[in-house]
Formats: sequence, C-alpha cells, structure tokens
Amino acid sequence: MSTNHGGEGLLSPLRLSANISTLFTELPFLARFDAAAAAGFAAVELQYPYDYRIGELRRVYADAGLPVVLMNTPAGDHERGERGSACIPGAGGRFRDDLDRALDYALALECSSLHVLSGNIPPSVMFETAWKTYEDSLGLAAEIAKSAGLRILIEPLNAHDAPDYLLGSFERASDIVRKIGPEKVALQFDTYHSAMEGLDVASLLGELLDIIGHVQIADVPGRGEPCSGGLDWSAIFRVLAEGYSGWVGCEYQPQGPTLAGLVWRKTLLGAPVS
Repeated sequence: MSTNHGGEGLLSPLRLSANISTLFTELPFLARFDAAAAAGFAAVELQYPYDYRIGELRRVYADAGLPVVLMNTPAGDHERGERGSACIPGAGGRFRDDLDRALDYALALECSSLHVLSGNIPPSVMFETAWKTYEDSLGLAAEIAKSAGLRILIEPLNAHDAPDYLLGSFERASDIVRKIGPEKVALQFDTYHSAMEGLDVASLLGELLDIIGHVQIADVPGRGEPCSGGLDWSAIFRVLAEGYSGWVGCEYQPQGPTLAGLVWRKTLLGAPVS
C-alpha cells in the first residue's frame, strides 16, 4: 500500500460533507449540524437519525443551513450486530417498514440519497437465496425511492469488520447497480472498506466512477482522517478531482479533536482549516 500524504495542495473542487455520526462526537449529536457549518463543510450526512424526533432534526438542520445528502436505512439491533434486513428471506414486512421509516426521515430533511443496508446472511440461509432476496428488496426500494425523488445507494463492506454482511464485493455491487440502472441505484464507494479488502483504491475508484453516486473517505489502518495512515491521498483526490462531481463524505473517526484533525484539508486540498 503506497503512502503519500501529498503536500502540494490539490486545490480540488471537491464538495465535502461532514458525517456527523463520526465527526464532532465531542459534542451532543444535535449540536453537530452547526459545528459542521462553522468548520466550513458544505453539507452533512448521518448514519442513523432514528433516535431523534423528525421535528427536532428539522429544526437544527434548518438552523445550520446545510443540506443533508445521505443517511442509512435502519440497521436493527446494533448490540446483536444487525446491519439491515434487505437480504433476509421472510423479512419483507420488516424491510418495507424500515424503508418507509427511512423515507419519512429523508423527505423531512430533504435528503437526496438513501443507503440501503443489505443485511447479514442468516446462518441457515444459502448465499444465493439471500442474494435473490436482496435483489428483490433493492428493486422495490429503487422504485419507491425514485417516485419520492430520492436515489438509492449500496455500499460494499469489508470482510474484516463485517464478516457476515451480504454485500462484501465491489464486483457484485457494480453488477447489481448496472442491472437495476445507475439512475435508480448507485454505488457508495468507501476508501476504507476498499483498502481493507486489499484493493488499489485510486485505481478502483477510477474504474467505477461512472456508477458512483457518493464517496466516503477514511484512512487505513484505524479509519482515521486522511494523512493519519497509509493511503495515497494525492492519487485518490486526483481521480476524484478529474472525474467526480458528487459529494465526498468525511466518514472517518478523528484521531483527536475533530477540528484539530482538519489540517488534512489544507495539506491535500489547499482548503482553509476553520
């Protein structure tokens, strides 16, 4: 894995979104919208907003003045390691309830994209059966979301962190995106998950740009901010600057206070650090 922390300042036009589920965790969740705006981010994204009432989320969202560009469908029981229900045979009712709930939040916050979690493969279920269930669930979600003006995203997770997760392959993810149609379902590309799979991040990013709808960034190892690990960020950001116009979500775990860790923006992008 090549290490290149840049330093030349790429002066990239990238649009950075703060994932307020992982950034600004030194603050209460509802205070993180304003914190992201004060730090100079152009948008926010969040993983699971479902512990908060829609009304209070709408209030802080409106006060901060930043668009919400991404959220996940409900994961289920975190303590049991659940990651959604889309691939679980016989769980169609739960999946539809989860999707409806997610759409309620997304529409209330004017969120443009919804990441549908594939779910873990149940121990007694064959992969092929789970995959067929997932395809059916994803097709349904795509049609419903399209009618609501949203786009569905899917994200492969690495096998080290999520060994039972159905969608662990970028190849399978790209195949299903092309099958359903990238105007309905797009790829959510995470630098951390691709690197943890031992893949050449910049090269893979370039190959898949035509079906990528959202990018998330974190370094390896440790899932920290850019320049905290070993990824070649100059190469990664150069690929994005030359061929990508969507949001780049900062879904990393700061190695210290969030604001102190934002020095990477100046180092790599020539952007000011608030």
